Amino acid sequence: MTEKTGIEPLELSLRDVEQLGDWLIADVIHLTKARRGHLAPYDKRQPLPEGLPADVRAEAGRAAVLKQPVANEPERRMVLPLVIGGRALGSLVLEGLPPGLVGEEALPYLTRMIDLGLENIYFYKANVTDPLTGLFNRRHLSYQLARAIDDYWAEVGGRVGRRLAWTDAGEIESFSLLLMGVPGYWDAERLTAGAEDLQAVLGESVLLARDDRFGFACLAPRLDRLGAEAAAMELPRRLADLAVGWLTFPADCPDLTAGVGGEAEEAARRVFARAFRAMEAAVRRGGVFNVSDVLAGDARVIEVRPGNRVVLDVGHEAGVRVGMRFAVAGSRRQTADGSVLAARYPYGAKGRLVVIDLEPENSVAEVVAITDPLWVMDRGDEVIPIDDETIVEEERSLEVDPETGLPDLAAFNRRLADLAGQDGAGAVILFKLDGLASLERVSGPSATAARRRALAERVKELLPDGAWAGLYSPNTVAVSLPGADQDAALDFARRASRGVDGAESVSAGVAVWPFFDFSFDDLVYRAVKALDHATLLGPGSIVAFDAVSLNVSGDRLYAEGRVEEAAAEFVRALTIDPDEVNVINSLGVCHGQLGHMDEALECFARARDIQPDNFMTHFNLGFALAALGRDEEAIDAFREAARLDPDHTDVRLQLGRLQLQAGRLDEAEANLGLAASAARPRPMCWRLLGDIQWGHGRLDEAIASYEKAVKGAPMDAESLSGLGVLFLERGTDPDVALSLCGQAVELDPDRLLFRYRYGWALLQTGRFEDAARVLADVVEAGFDRPEGAWRWAQALEAAGDAARARRALGRALDIDAGFEPAGTMLARLDAET
Repeated sequence: MTEKTGIEPLELSLRDVEQLGDWLIADVIHLTKARRGHLAPYDKRQPLPEGLPADVRAEAGRAAVLKQPVANEPERRMVLPLVIGGRALGSLVLEGLPPGLVGEEALPYLTRMIDLGLENIYFYKANVTDPLTGLFNRRHLSYQLARAIDDYWAEVGGRVGRRLAWTDAGEIESFSLLLMGVPGYWDAERLTAGAEDLQAVLGESVLLARDDRFGFACLAPRLDRLGAEAAAMELPRRLADLAVGWLTFPADCPDLTAGVGGEAEEAARRVFARAFRAMEAAVRRGGVFNVSDVLAGDARVIEVRPGNRVVLDVGHEAGVRVGMRFAVAGSRRQTADGSVLAARYPYGAKGRLVVIDLEPENSVAEVVAITDPLWVMDRGDEVIPIDDETIVEEERSLEVDPETGLPDLAAFNRRLADLAGQDGAGAVILFKLDGLASLERVSGPSATAARRRALAERVKELLPDGAWAGLYSPNTVAVSLPGADQDAALDFARRASRGVDGAESVSAGVAVWPFFDFSFDDLVYRAVKALDHATLLGPGSIVAFDAVSLNVSGDRLYAEGRVEEAAAEFVRALTIDPDEVNVINSLGVCHGQLGHMDEALECFARARDIQPDNFMTHFNLGFALAALGRDEEAIDAFREAARLDPDHTDVRLQLGRLQLQAGRLDEAEANLGLAASAARPRPMCWRLLGDIQWGHGRLDEAIASYEKAVKGAPMDAESLSGLGVLFLERGTDPDVALSLCGQAVELDPDRLLFRYRYGWALLQTGRFEDAARVLADVVEAGFDRPEGAWRWAQALEAAGDAARARRALGRALDIDAGFEPAGTMLARLDAET
């Protein structure tokens, strides 16, 4: 039938006919004015529907088997087989037809109507189908996802939902959504085969779609949470490298069960976004991720804000809700004295958060508990939802710590917020008990508990009117002193520390308000930085926040590779003390790491003017000047650094390196010799010494130096290449020389000098064709020394290609017309011909 209209036959399954037949029936009923029309599906695996009368079933079956129409004029019924691509998919039963449309004379007309209906199906399928795999596309998946949610809402709300087009399931109680992707690239063949494998695992009772942004999506009405998880775990076993993200509605979407402003499309978008986030996590980390796994293993802190606030990289699109509790993972950290501190909070957390504001992708949370003040929240910290209701209830009810009798962190923060609205000065002090881990190992937990109580009692005893204290973390007490200036706060800190048995075990950090242009929200964090500064100085230290505290904080950030954040700390430190040389130097180093060499040079020059005898200033200044190509000024800076510290190995190395570049070989050799005489010299010292010794013709010394350089740095391409050439020049160990030159090319293939030397080594070991090929590439790449083309000519002549050898010699003389070896060889070749 389809051939009559020129419609390309469609490969439709029985389920396709069930889903899309209403298009066909609607056209035929409208144009024939039949009283009734319906599909009688036919498949050897599926008998005709039991609901059809026996005679209709018999006619429908006969029409499908014979692939011919069956007319029943007395009953005014016509049964037309649906034959697509030579396959009978079912029969169309039309009852109550006008008398003139029953029989042979009506067949062309009815056939045309069916063809038009099939054409509608064709275009509908083209609109909802991925052409490469034959699966549904993302647009159709989103439509059906919205319908599934709307049907669920209808069921929950007591209204009648629409029957889904993609399933014969009855009532909608729940459904599962699975998204599948791979970290790499899906080619067409693998994509098609993957679709078949997925269909085999997931079965016919699902809507399987392809999304070219990641892979596949599956909407499964018959998969509950356990079934969806089982299918998700099975899929990677069928398709290697497949990553799966999945969720079940409503179990993983409790916030969407009552509707989102009545808009099923918006709810579908959120559900899909949630599953997509799980799939992204699965692609990044490998394996299978439920949306709850994203919160439990893939959520991170992306910003730390003042006032104990942080921003998380999960929002309501990932299922986060206001009031949701998170633990910040990573509760074990080695301290400066080697002891390991452990939290007593759930999941071994650094602290606890509660969500106070939501956006689609992100959320803002407040810190309500910290295990140790040196574990302030950091960008990149992993967060985990707290699901244990007992822990949550305990946290909500905990206003006073039972061991110390002090308010908890949340209560302290609430009181501290009141201070912001008061006029005048104020201070915050953090007292930390040092070495509690060692004390507990020796004396047990009762001793550490006694020490905590002693600190708390001493602080409460000394509190003036209007002041208050709280438990900032298990081993840290926070004190707020309204109206106190820095001297009064330091005095309080000293008196409180002395009153605790073993005063050397109590460190303190002090921050005051107002303080330069720092905001009130920074007050506690400045106290934390001061305490970190005190910890660095050793047990029992008491420090008031200053520029050095920010220098310490910046150094920690720099050590973690967070250079921009470190630079920001150093800039803030200079607002306190613009002439702090260590901070200026540190800021200059950050600028250098970020490639801002002019700013780095400005910092080092300023530090030199403030403190002319500071070694690090001149050392750093030398690096900055060298990076800007101002080598003579850099040499002067390194000379001054060497005067201030004559035994500093790196100064001698850098000074020698620049002098070698400037052609001052004797001065360079003297400085590099001093650098090489250190207990643990840098391998570069030996390599540079080898370069100088080679230049002076002292080949044995150069070979020895290069060998030492390679022993210390086996991946040093320059030393390997130089050593290979020296072996060639000495005429010994040509195969070893070839190997060394080859290794250098593998390590640094872009260096034309190394490739030239490798070609020469091939020539010297009799591999003429390979030598000619390598040297030709070197010359064509722009090697600007005539030796390259001359060696190429030698290789060509040895390979029996004198004509090309002449052209190669011409290239050598183009580079340097006075290059005698090329001229002599060309004259000889001309004479021989």
